[in-house]
Amino acid sequence: MEQNNEQKNPLHKDFGIFSNIKYILKAMISYNKGFLLLIPIGMICAPTMQYLWTFISKFVIDMITGEAGTEKLLWLMVIFTVIQAVSTMLNSYYYSEIWWRFICARFKLMSGKNAKVMRLDYEHLEDPDVLDCYQKAGNACNSNDNGVEGMMRGIVNFMLSAAVVTVGIIILGTMNIFIVMLMIVICIANFLLNDHTNKTVKKRVWDPLAPWWRKDNYLRNVTTSFDTAKDIRMFGLKDWLTDKIRELKKERIEAQKNNAKAWLISSRHFSFRAS
Repeated sequence: MEQNNEQKNPLHKDFGIFSNIKYILKAMISYNKGFLLLIPIGMICAPTMQYLWTFISKFVIDMITGEAGTEKLLWLMVIFTVIQAVSTMLNSYYYSEIWWRFICARFKLMSGKNAKVMRLDYEHLEDPDVLDCYQKAGNACNSNDNGVEGMMRGIVNFMLSAAVVTVGIIILGTMNIFIVMLMIVICIANFLLNDHTNKTVKKRVWDPLAPWWRKDNYLRNVTTSFDTAKDIRMFGLKDWLTDKIRELKKERIEAQKNNAKAWLISSRHFSFRAS
């Protein structure tokens, strides 16, 4: 029934991963231009820090076996030491500057959400479909590791990982092109499977929980508000409210189980295909 309500909700829209990525990147750059500098710095530093000393060992061995002089070895170490020092400083600068910009962008998205709600006609604020959409928008903005900020962090981390993997693929490609092709196929299959699982759990687990969040917030306010404290004690509502909260928590636990089950099936399916 809840799924049917989601489908009938004229305000409910499904967006794919690429449209979401486009929206998040546009918001990040719009709200903080510093991302345009920091992300390229991170993408340069990540593979440099990962592979630099591996190349040092190779070059040193090659120069020793090639009977290179001490002066050339010394210059080699100086060059690599400078690269390491610059990379370390840039990497430290990147991590010291990037984290608060994610929070800043999320806060500005929250401000935009609140401003849009305040422009709505009052009659819409009593519409359950509008309230469900507002609740889902609020859920997407209330955490550092999930929702829009979690996606910002995930996109940037993916870019850094992609830079590391690309350099690694180039290195492997000089040895065996078939290994590179296999890695690319596995990465694409894993991405498609994760995208499908994300869409499935969003539609079947998290979107139907929008009314649950509103009920949970209502019961939390009722049980902690000074205004309702006297009524709860006067009419003996403590046990009744406790039962309602217990029933509500069971619904959330069931949703968490369904989410975990979906990802477990997804991981098993990918492991089977990869093997």
